[in-house]
Amino acid sequence: MPAVDRNALALRLAEWAERHTAWQYLIPFDSPAETRDILERMVKAGEAKVCDIIRAEKPVGMLVFSVEELTAGRELVLVAAFSQNQEIDYTDLLSRFADLLASGLGCKSIRLHTLRPGLVRKAQALGYSTAEIILRKTLPPSCPLPAQNLPSQQT
Repeated sequence: MPAVDRNALALRLAEWAERHTAWQYLIPFDSPAETRDILERMVKAGEAKVCDIIRAEKPVGMLVFSVEELTAGRELVLVAAFSQNQEIDYTDLLSRFADLLASGLGCKSIRLHTLRPGLVRKAQALGYSTAEIILRKTLPPSCPLPAQNLPSQQT
């Protein structure tokens, strides 16, 4: 019988658990219009799924993903990923997992969002290309315009 590599990584579909709740708060996040529990809400509402990253038979991270039905086909969306071991670069491995997952789900493409410039470079080296750049401006708490400056809403 061949030896089993106990340090090999695997992805396993999971139900949202306390570990995921803790991990979601460690992922870089920048939205002033959303709260940090968005991943938990998406998974619990059925809008996304969570997979555990398994090493030595224990969860060591997570991948949250969804599938969008677009005009030209399905797209796998990598919503967020987290690993407890920041010393190991899982980019290449997660990319291969994503390729297999997308193929198995009948997707034509894979999309990911990130705040990390280093991940952009790594993803580009793995075949991803920049599809858009999103800019965000946070407004001060009170930024009302005088009513006379707003366009009229005639019906």
